[in-house]
Amino acid sequence: MRVNVKIGLVVLGLLLQLIANAKAIEKASYTIEQANAVRHVSGMVVNDKGEPMPFVNVYVQGTTNGTTTNFDGKFTIAIQQEGSQNLVFQYIGYKKHVATIEGTSNLEGLTITMQPELIELPHFTVSAKAKDPAYGIIKNAIAKRKSHLHQVTAYSGDVYMKGVARLNDIPEKLPLVSKKNLPDSSDLGLIYLSESMARFHYKKPDHFKEEMLASKVSGRSQGFSWNRVADVQYNFYQNNLKFNGASEREFVSPIAATAMIFYKYKLLGTFKENGKTINKIQVIPKRKTDPIFHGNIYIVEDDWNIHSVDLMLTKDAQLEFIDTIEIKQSYVPIKDEKWMPLSLEMTYHYSIFGFDAAYNAIGMFSNYQLDKEFPDKFFNNEVFTIEANANKKDTSYWEGSRLVILTDEEAENYHEEDSLETLRKSEPYLDSLDREQNKVTVGRLLLGGVSFRNRHDSTRWGLNPLISGIQFNTVDGWVIDAAPWFFTNKGGVRRNYYGNLRYSVEREALNVRAGYLHRFNRINFSSIQAEGGRYTFQVNRQDPITPFVNSLYTLFWEENYMKLYESNYGYLAFQQEVSNGLFVKGGLRYENRTSLSNSTNFTFKDFESKVFSNNQISPFPNADDDAFTFELNVRYRFKQKYESYPHRKRIIGSKYPTVYFNYKKGIADALGSDVDYDFVSIGLGDDVKLGHTGISKFDVSYGKFVNNNAMSVYDYQHFNGNQTLFLKQSSPSTFRASDGSRPQLSQFHTLGYYTHSTNLAYLEAHYEHHFNGFIFNKFPLLRKLRFQAVGGINFLYTDAREDYTELFVGIENILQVFRIDVASFYENGGTLTPVVRFGLGLDF
Repeated sequence: MRVNVKIGLVVLGLLLQLIANAKAIEKASYTIEQANAVRHVSGMVVNDKGEPMPFVNVYVQGTTNGTTTNFDGKFTIAIQQEGSQNLVFQYIGYKKHVATIEGTSNLEGLTITMQPELIELPHFTVSAKAKDPAYGIIKNAIAKRKSHLHQVTAYSGDVYMKGVARLNDIPEKLPLVSKKNLPDSSDLGLIYLSESMARFHYKKPDHFKEEMLASKVSGRSQGFSWNRVADVQYNFYQNNLKFNGASEREFVSPIAATAMIFYKYKLLGTFKENGKTINKIQVIPKRKTDPIFHGNIYIVEDDWNIHSVDLMLTKDAQLEFIDTIEIKQSYVPIKDEKWMPLSLEMTYHYSIFGFDAAYNAIGMFSNYQLDKEFPDKFFNNEVFTIEANANKKDTSYWEGSRLVILTDEEAENYHEEDSLETLRKSEPYLDSLDREQNKVTVGRLLLGGVSFRNRHDSTRWGLNPLISGIQFNTVDGWVIDAAPWFFTNKGGVRRNYYGNLRYSVEREALNVRAGYLHRFNRINFSSIQAEGGRYTFQVNRQDPITPFVNSLYTLFWEENYMKLYESNYGYLAFQQEVSNGLFVKGGLRYENRTSLSNSTNFTFKDFESKVFSNNQISPFPNADDDAFTFELNVRYRFKQKYESYPHRKRIIGSKYPTVYFNYKKGIADALGSDVDYDFVSIGLGDDVKLGHTGISKFDVSYGKFVNNNAMSVYDYQHFNGNQTLFLKQSSPSTFRASDGSRPQLSQFHTLGYYTHSTNLAYLEAHYEHHFNGFIFNKFPLLRKLRFQAVGGINFLYTDAREDYTELFVGIENILQVFRIDVASFYENGGTLTPVVRFGLGLDF
């Protein structure tokens, strides 16, 4: 996903948070059913210069019972007590070392010296037409790619993971921000540590499930880590690989079906291992701007499978907020020459504003059960689950279960952070944090709104920013609209109180409304909402133009687009996910609606050629009336994937489109209601990933008033038009993003706000494609600026106005937040009319 930032401070803040989250990009493992009689072997692994070697694979030969050395090169492993055992020490670029362990007692202080791999240099005749032998090897690997991808029909395995984040350097001069908000030299070194253990299950072709059995986060005894096996188990037999959070692009595997288009190859040499010839091949980008890897891949001769990888992604591939990603994987034969991952290591390097940090995740697989038979319905839409007591494992459990021993620094970090946790939960400490972060600044007052937090009571309250609170329009004149809110989250139950105090200077009218939203279940997302009072709304309740933009146009360009009415109303709604993927929301609304007229023609600049439009929307009826309505909204996502936590559910998404249904009824005569109509609509939308070429998004909807006996303009179907230079980039959504909703496309570039409103039938369609660097990475200057291309089409057909079409192309990701589009529209086959639109990462 793209991260939008406005200034360096925000970039820095996001970086540090990314580290804190990425700290949780470790994965899991878990040791089970170990023999009762075991002995422990411990020691250190060094290179030929006597230097400690971290992350060396150590395993019992012929099994996946193993570990890796820690950051100091130390290891410990439990092996069978009886008989001799062969321990294998393996690291990419070094010769495999096998040590035979005799006896029945524990063995401590073992020192293993690893020697660089004896690479036999290739011998081939050099000529103008001769190709490097690597091409033939890679060609064979590509031919066998699908076979290796699907060679294992099903398996289960245990995975242990540890993630460590380090702050390596800070700038001599800190950015323009309070030093209290930034780390200093005392924070250098380890800043995050987490471990987890899980059992991972897979079944061909794409079914998987992960069970987290234990989780430990330094300084957060009750927290659950964000460890996921899938986050590090990148499969290079797949054509494209997606690194979520690092880039919106997908990266091409060195043995993808199309790899020859993107890579050059060089055979660096060969070596023998267990009688097999292993080819070390350098992969070299043909064009450094393509979404591809640098480094080495090791291919087994004759079998043409991956032995190991040592690859890297760099900023040339347009990584976001990350300098480089290093990926190391080692495979071992398990059964019938089926090679499976033994260890994974990923390192993310960050550097921004002089801050240098790194996050390292290592994972160890063990106890594979290949070709496992799973019960019927074992694999379902739940892809991840956490045991209720996963974060309650004691020290003795971890000492007996972790596969990679802690370094002295890591052990000290656990001790210090766990000791500090009590302090961090204390009321004086929480109060000190609140005092610092609750300070009112000019930026918050103008743009973001002020908020105040009480961590001890789990409450927050605040007020909207001045940019939305001070308004001007031709109906009210100057407006002061204060929107206070109060939020509390206790015991997993969320309560949100909100309201508005709105005063119109010209009309001398005070509007007051209040609302309450109670979210009382985070598993089925059930909530109830009640709202009421007296307030002034836009005729299109989707608010197609913001008060700030309307104020600008009214005061400086003598153009008033916002159309308003006043409502005395009450509203009650309930929503719930009734089954996985099926969300239902129902609501009742009663309104006493009053039409309004212009009360001022004030403007800073009077244009002789312009005159303000009135507040009536001709030719639609605009009368005072009462309306009692019922609305039902349904959202269904087929085979929606999700994660289960002890007290909540996290929706992942689905590879299928989302279906939307809406029914709205104007109930005649009830409570004196003057309206009588029935409206139905159905929609379909999805975000489709198209590999390294980008993402396509679309939404299509059809609606019809099957009964329109009695209606006023407030009941018509209105569309999200735009008649200003500013492109409104967010669209209203019936269901919240926290409930797993995707933002629906509904915004037009040039459509009049009310020119196509209807009480008959309509067909609306939106499509846009985000190229994510696929085009602009070919141009050096644009590549450095990280601009991205976007294009699409918006279409509307109504029975009254027939068809309206927009075509647009644009550049987005300008300074991470801006967007410029050129759009052309035509109606009923007319001529194309071009316009320019500017967008911002937030609506104002």
